[in-house]
Amino acid sequence: ACLQRPLGRDVRLYHRDGDHQERLRLKVYQHEGSLPLSHAVPALENFGFTVLEEIPTTLEGSDKGMQGGTIHDFTLATPAGASAAELLDRSDVIGDSITAVLNQIAENDIFNRLVVAARISAEESGWLRAFYRYLRQANTAFTIDTVVEALAVAPDVTRALIELFRLRHDPE
Repeated sequence: ACLQRPLGRDVRLYHRDGDHQERLRLKVYQHEGSLPLSHAVPALENFGFTVLEEIPTTLEGSDKGMQGGTIHDFTLATPAGASAAELLDRSDVIGDSITAVLNQIAENDIFNRLVVAARISAEESGWLRAFYRYLRQANTAFTIDTVVEALAVAPDVTRALIELFRLRHDPE
């Protein structure tokens, strides 16, 4: 997928040989300047990860007056019940979702946890987010935490809801 990157941020998920099975690495490439940890850590936690460590590497600018970038190398603990291998099988979807959030073109809230926990796309997470907002306007008593937790612990039901939505609303 061709993503917009207005803040010049890209990501790559990977796993090093010798890393624990519940550990992932995430490189965040900031093309100019550096990414504040206060922006990165909450976003990664909203995907269900625990940030264990961050090692920044500053890059020099190639032209005079050009600010260099930074490579942020994060060590992440995977969400409970998820292995690095399972998540790496979906690294393109998860990586694109994290990239969109870090570039501020996608929302940063706990609905992003469903990208990892329910194995859905960022777009599908957005559909569930919009449906939740509709329910809030209709005065449902459930909090966002309750709704996301219910969807996360029942990934088959979550994906079935998305499929039902797709069947009812996709014009093709």
